[in-house]
Amino acid sequence: KVVNVVTADVMASNGVIHVIDEVILPGDVVDVAIAAGSFTTQVKLLSDLGLVDALRGATAQTIFAPSDEAFAKLPEGTLENLTPEQALAIVLRHVVGGVTVLAADVTTGPVETLGGEFIDLIKTDDGGVQISYMNNIVNVVTADVTASNGVIHVLDEVILPGDVVDVAIAAGSFTTLVKLLSDLGLVDA
Repeated sequence: KVVNVVTADVMASNGVIHVIDEVILPGDVVDVAIAAGSFTTQVKLLSDLGLVDALRGATAQTIFAPSDEAFAKLPEGTLENLTPEQALAIVLRHVVGGVTVLAADVTTGPVETLGGEFIDLIKTDDGGVQISYMNNIVNVVTADVTASNGVIHVLDEVILPGDVVDVAIAAGSFTTLVKLLSDLGLVDA
C-alpha cells in the first residue's frame, strides 16, 4: 500500500513533520514476518503447509517465531526430512491462537498451542520470556513485534523436545531408566 506525503518539511523545535494522507498500520503477522526478512524459513514452512491464509485471517494470535538463524542451528537435513505431519506439528507448536500476548503480560505457566500441545512460558527475573518444552529451554530474543492481528516473539531456537534423557526426565515416569542411564555414565553419551 502506498501512503503519500501531502505536506513535507513542517519544522518543529525538536524535529520535522511530514503530513501523510493515510494512517500507516502494521500488516498482518505474515506481512510483518516477510517484511522483517529474518523469517524466510518460517514463512516457507507456512506456505508449504497452506497456513498463510489461516494466519492472515486470524484476529488474534501470539507467534513464537524461530529466526532463520534459529532454524540454521538444526542438524543438516532436519527440515528436508520432515513429513508434512511433523512439519505441521512443529509450526503449530509455535502459535498460541485467539490471544495477543505482549512480553510484559506473560505470566509463568502452561499455554496451549494451536497444535493442542502445551508449552510452558517462563517470565524471567529481568522481564524476559523463555519457553520450556519437554525439558528444552528456548529464549525470546526479540519480543513484541506487533502486527495488525497479533504479535511475534523472536526465538533463538526452534521449540523441539530435548534429547532422550531430557524427555524421559520431563515425562517423570521413566525414573528407573534415567537412574540406570545415569549410573552407567550414559547420560552425556
